[in-house]
Amino acid sequence: MGFLNSLRDKELGGLYKARKLIENADVLIAHARFQDALPELQKAGEILFSNALISNPHAKDFAEALVILSDTYLKCGKTEEANKAADKAFALAPARS
Repeated sequence: MGFLNSLRDKELGGLYKARKLIENADVLIAHARFQDALPELQKAGEILFSNALISNPHAKDFAEALVILSDTYLKCGKTEEANKAADKAFALAPARS
């Protein structure tokens, strides 16, 4: 069981790191430093896309982070990247009845 817990902790650690990168990018965008924000967003996207699996018990949390990533990409005028993040979030979101 310890191995499974360590994997889960790694996934959550990646999620928290991605959220922090998005927050940092948002601060940079607020100061009109769009080019400085893009590397932060790209790193966050890499983390989220590599760890966001439908079978992941934290899929909802990853979907929420991807929505925030998409919104932040839109603030930078990067619509293609925003659409990719939104599509991935939609795929992860649990179906509502």
